[in-house]
Amino acid sequence: MLNSKVQISGVTKLVSLEGRIDMSNAEEFEKLLLSDMDRIQNIELDLSNLTFIDSTGVGHLVSVIKKCKQNNILFKLSNVTEGIEQILEIIGVYDILKLLYSSEA
Repeated sequence: MLNSKVQISGVTKLVSLEGRIDMSNAEEFEKLLLSDMDRIQNIELDLSNLTFIDSTGVGHLVSVIKKCKQNNILFKLSNVTEGIEQILEIIGVYDILKLLYSSEA
């Protein structure tokens, strides 16, 4: 089960997640992040209460990161717990973020 809280302040969207991202809710997770793209410039994803993400969830996360870059939206992960960080590191999500946003000033 995945619970989310969304706050939009100016041009920044903060999405706080609690629970698990897996194949049962990964598509819903992606839609949640991509909504409001026409009126925001930044997305911050707070993972402090995320307990699990599977490969389907990571795939949807990578898709969101790429769509944000295509739409000139800065994407940021925050409060990543040690367990989730290990998964994202192993799969290469941080490398994708660095590659896509390395030319940002």
